[in-house]
Amino acid sequence: MNNKYEFDYLIIGSGAAGLFAASKLAAHGKVAVVNKGEFSESSTWYAQGGIAGVMDASDSIENHIADTIKAGSGLCHEDTVRNIIGRGTRIIGELISFGTAFDSDNGVLHLTHEAAHSHRRIAHAKDATGKALGEALLAPVSNNPNITAFQRHMAVDVITARHLGRYKQGADRCLGAYVLSPDGEVITIAARKRIVTGITRQDIVASVADNGVIEASSGNVVDARGPAQGLVDGVNRQLRRIRLTVCIG
Repeated sequence: MNNKYEFDYLIIGSGAAGLFAASKLAAHGKVAVVNKGEFSESSTWYAQGGIAGVMDASDSIENHIADTIKAGSGLCHEDTVRNIIGRGTRIIGELISFGTAFDSDNGVLHLTHEAAHSHRRIAHAKDATGKALGEALLAPVSNNPNITAFQRHMAVDVITARHLGRYKQGADRCLGAYVLSPDGEVITIAARKRIVTGITRQDIVASVADNGVIEASSGNVVDARGPAQGLVDGVNRQLRRIRLTVCIG
């Protein structure tokens, strides 16, 4: 069995963010997606309510930002809130282009009004939005020859230049990951360009190899334990918790 692989991009985790990123990055090189279980075992597939975005003429980005910061009781990073919410409408449009079956009325997206939102913003697929989203995003990943999935594989450590004795000065670099296979063998997956993990699309496109920062978050499924946090702690990387940036629904 081959225990060394090399790709352009390594994605750890296969929730909505990971699958979305894999589809995008596959246009630029070879992609590996590492998932400790099956695709359908991520938090994405269990998410219910929907996805918020400014889709109504009476609403505005500033209203959405204000609602989010208020609901976060001062714990939100405003720059991150602005970054994510500013892309919300476009991302919902992209998810529709992937085939996500959001509910609609006579061809018009059906938006609900929930929780701390002051306007109707929630695009949803009945009460199983995550499943609809996961199915839509998985289809292009499964059929793309540039994407290799390592299901039932657990990332156990990141590979850095310091680990390999190549560290000279300045910022260390993340070069790949050690991954535990279902057979108990540790395999090496190198990433020539980027290694990515996290919860949001904006975090997904941030380069760990460039700035040494991994954005990590745990999900809400029993087996979604956010292993990225352990990887970050193991190499003394900066970890930024983002669980309250936009979660107000």
